[in-house]
Amino acid sequence: MPEEMERQDIGLAAQDLKMLATAVPPCITILLPLNEPVEVPIRLKNAIRNAEKDLRQRVADPKKIDVLMEPLQALAQRIEVEGRSGNGLVVLRSPAVFRYFWVPKVPAEIVTVADQFLVCPLLSLFGSVRLFYVLGLSQKHVQLFRCTDDSFERVQLPAPVPTNFNEFLHVRQPDHVLDNRSIGGPSTGSMKGVVFGTGTDRERREQSLLHFFKEIDKGIHTMLKDQAAPLVLAGVEYEVALYRTVNTFRSLMEDAVHVSLDSLKGKVHERALQIVQQHYPEALRNALSQLERHGGSARVSFDPAQILQAANDGRVAHLFLREDGTREEGAINAAAIQSVLHDGQVFVLSPDQMPDHAAVAAVMRY
Repeated sequence: MPEEMERQDIGLAAQDLKMLATAVPPCITILLPLNEPVEVPIRLKNAIRNAEKDLRQRVADPKKIDVLMEPLQALAQRIEVEGRSGNGLVVLRSPAVFRYFWVPKVPAEIVTVADQFLVCPLLSLFGSVRLFYVLGLSQKHVQLFRCTDDSFERVQLPAPVPTNFNEFLHVRQPDHVLDNRSIGGPSTGSMKGVVFGTGTDRERREQSLLHFFKEIDKGIHTMLKDQAAPLVLAGVEYEVALYRTVNTFRSLMEDAVHVSLDSLKGKVHERALQIVQQHYPEALRNALSQLERHGGSARVSFDPAQILQAANDGRVAHLFLREDGTREEGAINAAAIQSVLHDGQVFVLSPDQMPDHAAVAAVMRY
């Protein structure tokens, strides 16, 4: 059974959509509103049964069908026992993908089996879900958190990444760093020495802390190298400023949460979210500004067929979709997929935000 069965996903980001957009078919997309708890088992089983019926028209090998359907059926049994965790359920299944999400609301039931996942409704559901990371800097315990608006989930750092400064000093640093140290009484096993307060000692400790932060920065790159999600630093002001001098991660936010993690950990997510919320509207404002600037030229289109061709050519810089539009139409769904694959920005907007109240609009790179 796929590993995803053991966890509940918290949202989609652009890098996740790229993975979905390149999935090998057949691709099963299930969006299910679950307003009444008593209906959940029946509704989900019916949706799975309909997906299997469509799948049998596309796949001749019964064994392949069984493999594809097994995690869906197991999910239905699990939900029947444990109950629901939201008013809407999204399930995605292909030969190499099995993911499911509880969401606050699904507008309408959708069950499709196609060559591609139905990406546009996912953009609508998860377009407002900001995926970001918080790096908690503390000499005692460095921590990384994967976050959305509503979640704050700790991520395990790889084993080589140091998380405790004193342990890092003891294991990694050359002997001269330990000069001018005094053993702090008989309990040497836990204290590892006390640094004198001379200027030289402070400079050496700062250099050691910089080296400590460099190793953490390497670990962040290893974990997040393929992601564009922003990273917010959290910690005391001195350590945050010091970390910035060695940071090489391109998506590090300029603002930080200046707080002691040991004392105010519960406030970190709230403050980090405020920083990230200021970042995302700026991207949308810039995209709408470009649409206005190039309006009336060949750089802007409201025609789904033209937009799809441009997306296939990698020319779509910004794609705007109306949240109540007919996004299940093939051309618009394909345009969204190709825009994501070619690193274009895709925005899902309310009708009053959409330019000319159109169902779709695009700004071309050239």
